[in-house]
Amino acid sequence: MMNTTKRLISKLSLLGTILLLLAFVSCQNSVTSSSSNSSGNSSKPYPSKQSVGYSAHDLLASSKFSQLDIQMQYAGSYKPTQQAVDSLKTFLERRLHKPGGIHVSLSSIPSPGKSQYTNDDIVNVEDHNRTIFAKGDTIAVYYFFADGNSSQDSKNSKVLGLSYFNTSIVIFEKTIRSLSGGVGQPSTAMLEATVMRHEFGHILGLVNIGTPMVTPHEDQNHKGHCTNKNCLMYYNVNTSDVVNNVLNSGIPQLGPDCRNDLQHNGGK
Repeated sequence: MMNTTKRLISKLSLLGTILLLLAFVSCQNSVTSSSSNSSGNSSKPYPSKQSVGYSAHDLLASSKFSQLDIQMQYAGSYKPTQQAVDSLKTFLERRLHKPGGIHVSLSSIPSPGKSQYTNDDIVNVEDHNRTIFAKGDTIAVYYFFADGNSSQDSKNSKVLGLSYFNTSIVIFEKTIRSLSGGVGQPSTAMLEATVMRHEFGHILGLVNIGTPMVTPHEDQNHKGHCTNKNCLMYYNVNTSDVVNNVLNSGIPQLGPDCRNDLQHNGGK
């Protein structure tokens, strides 16, 4: 099942400073399942229901797949901002060898009518709506932008995103909107882009979940995350300190160790 742990402190300021402590639960593992009916380069379908990190090399390198198609589906009106979509594409173009290009499609799907999504709910949404899979020289990734919260939320813990299969990501757009765009908060586009990039980092195998580390930098207390506090893949990338940095300096970038790992696994 999907495992996660990360913290977000969203800073609200009105007549003073109120700190709202949240956990940015995201990341890498995963719902176990058999291979899907997607198409690949060989006679066998390319598996799209494997553990997170399984497709890291195929996503990074061009030896098997020279193009990447990203299918983004959003429930109802919960469409991601164009700025965040463009930011993700720019991030990937800097790291992936895809001479055929990186293509993004967005479409709305009817709301599943849920105020909270369980792990099974998320998988069911993908099963019933995803239409783009690996085929020929093109590998594909799926994003679902949910109009409800995660069932794993608690009073002091909110899930913003989750990478749950090797080519599958959910973004809890409703939760992101509740934590952005207000006084003392980052813009919605910046928070979206940060979460979208971070989760894609996990399906690229970061940290140590499919892309081997050149030098050790995995946080032993927060597996799958970087020890570098300034890195996009740090476990609490969205604490109040980082939110302030986003407000002033933009989205956190990959640290040198993470970049080095990607380069040694077929990326740029």
